[in-house]
Amino acid sequence: MKPKTTWVAVANARLARVLVHAGAGQGLQAQSKMTLHAVEAPKPQDKAGVGHSIAGPARNAVEQKGEQEQAERDFAQTIADALFHAQQREEFDRLIIVAGPHMLGVLRTFLAPDVAQRVIGEIAKDLTHVSTEAIGEHLGDLIYV
Repeated sequence: MKPKTTWVAVANARLARVLVHAGAGQGLQAQSKMTLHAVEAPKPQDKAGVGHSIAGPARNAVEQKGEQEQAERDFAQTIADALFHAQQREEFDRLIIVAGPHMLGVLRTFLAPDVAQRVIGEIAKDLTHVSTEAIGEHLGDLIYV
């Protein structure tokens, strides 16, 4: 019986990488062709604006987040597309997603149904700058499910 290949997608808003677990005793290995970097979000051209309150003379600062949020959504779509194409090539049987809570939620919205069916677990932490061995410790028994 062929061992199941589990991919661990580790992502944040700027970086995504994939680790591979090819079976018992194999440990986690970096998948070199699956490291993605986000495109730099454009900087706002204007300073944050000021909005006037309709309830009185108060004023509120208006933050400009649009470009950053769109860049994060675009990167989540890029990650989801890469996972979809890898799934179509049958490169993995199971998937674990490790990302910060916000990125995890955004990424979920873009996963194709075929990829989402292969997700066996999620960890809502940004571990992109943690060593492969430390990520393995965070996975615990999830990798062996």
